[in-house]
Amino acid sequence: MKKEKFDIVIIDSGVDINHPSLKSADISGISMVSSINGYIDELGHGTAICGIIFRHCPKAKIFVIKIVNDLTSLIEEQKLIEALNYIFVNIDCNLINISLGLNIVENQNLLYSSCKRLKDRGTIIISAFDNSGAVSYPAAYDFVYGVESNNICKGINDLVYCGNSIVNLCAYGKSQRVMWLNSTYLVSGGSSYACAHASGIILNKQKEFYGINNDEIIRKSITGEIIFNKKNCSKKPCCLNYKNAAIYPFNKEIHSLLRYENLLQFNIIDVYDTKYLARVGASTDTLLGISENTNHIIKNIENIEWDEIDTIIIGHTKEMSDLIGAKAISSLELAETALKKGKYVYSFDDIFSEVESSVSLNDKYYSPTETLDADEFDNSTFGKLHKIRTPILEIIGTSSMQGKFSLQLILRHLFQSRGYTIAQLGSEPSSYLFGMDECYHFGYGSKHIHEPSYSIAQINKKMHNLDMLDRDLIIVGCQSNILASEINNIRDLTFPQWSFLQGTQPDGVVLCINEYDNIDYIKKSIKFAESVVDCKVIAIVLFPMTYSNKLSGIYSKKRYISIDEFNRINNLVSSEIMLPVYILGNEQHMDMLFTDIINFFS
Repeated sequence: MKKEKFDIVIIDSGVDINHPSLKSADISGISMVSSINGYIDELGHGTAICGIIFRHCPKAKIFVIKIVNDLTSLIEEQKLIEALNYIFVNIDCNLINISLGLNIVENQNLLYSSCKRLKDRGTIIISAFDNSGAVSYPAAYDFVYGVESNNICKGINDLVYCGNSIVNLCAYGKSQRVMWLNSTYLVSGGSSYACAHASGIILNKQKEFYGINNDEIIRKSITGEIIFNKKNCSKKPCCLNYKNAAIYPFNKEIHSLLRYENLLQFNIIDVYDTKYLARVGASTDTLLGISENTNHIIKNIENIEWDEIDTIIIGHTKEMSDLIGAKAISSLELAETALKKGKYVYSFDDIFSEVESSVSLNDKYYSPTETLDADEFDNSTFGKLHKIRTPILEIIGTSSMQGKFSLQLILRHLFQSRGYTIAQLGSEPSSYLFGMDECYHFGYGSKHIHEPSYSIAQINKKMHNLDMLDRDLIIVGCQSNILASEINNIRDLTFPQWSFLQGTQPDGVVLCINEYDNIDYIKKSIKFAESVVDCKVIAIVLFPMTYSNKLSGIYSKKRYISIDEFNRINNLVSSEIMLPVYILGNEQHMDMLFTDIINFFS
């Protein structure tokens, strides 16, 4: 079937063909929505867009596809896809104007492919970004020219190209007089109108320079450009081909690898430590208070058996070095030796620059620590954030060292064992070792500069990556306490945690608490989380350990909480906050928590 030829197709709310300023326009169209008026505009937006393009190019042959009916209608993803597919089958056109978009796309593959095949056929697609400032589609696709209103464009013929940016073009979107319904005009502004101006300018150049390629058309259309010096600040892990690994040293950040060794995709062959800390010869299970894992006897790092392993995992060593001085084997020394022997190195401390100067890395070295300085911040996004369609569960707490990471691992195992697909963003340096999809390490040893806008943008980008995996649920976990219990010093303020909440935007939250937490502090933590983001605290998880004596801020040895202590806390929280309380690691309690989470998201 022969396709009908048009200069431009406008996908919008239709057009008022009876508007006096459009009497001479060559316009036809169809409607993809139920309407007694066919493709006649009932909203006004489409008429404004047609009017702008017509002013730029009054001799253009225009085809309008109506996919929005009225003010109460939302843009339907399926209707947009249908419109694009209709164009591919029935219309031969130079340019498509889409002065609308979707913040959340349920079927990215369909929308993407519908746009891509039109682009591959030689059609220029121009789409507006969302006026609210969020990332929207199809404008964000790398082969679609995404347009945004920007004050650098002073007139209707200004068109600025943005290089290395999610925004491709900036055009005039200030308040302006546009055509509207019932032969009227309206003063309005926004990216929709900037998109229409961009389409009109480019369409004129297409007619003026008929036959040249689209990239050249764009170059001839622009009146200026902004090129961002985009730096890749997000490092991705090396290929985790680890089979047999050794761990050094035996400290807090390493403990989770041993507690949940069964969740690792590689074998832990040996655990090493320095002989100066009196842990050599001790049992890891005994030190950790566990009995169900593979027991390891801690060995002297000076006698490491390199032939037995292909990987060395190096935890944080600064505190150990501060304690015993030069007698400690440093991360750098151990990493250099391992790399010279052809071993993989996974270092919690980022020693890349030091190692790089002395050893050929050959993709054998990786550290999850990311440095994000102000001059490295990717500002090419114009501050745009992605909306996340996948449900998000976040683990937060009232303090550090209360099992938040353990809870994430437990929940992940429970969901996966019951047939759910999970995406996960971890904030611990060991996150990638457990197969988590993304890591934002901002706890101990992190080099992040926690300026909120930088952090939020980076976290949101990682959340978008998880969203694109199309899993049933995203699990994320925050560091330390979400809210300061007291503010006595600037270091008490929890800006990194606030930024993490804003960047992750959870739907449901589980709060981890301690036996000794004040009920008012628990309440404040819940109120804070639910106020910062639009979320709901689902349940409370109690850390199973407490201190024997707590006097004047001096804490003694840890012990497991008693049944009476749990009942007291459970009764208090249940009566004051009306939330269930579960003990971390208790199999029955974890199953009940899992059920609560399922019910919440259902």
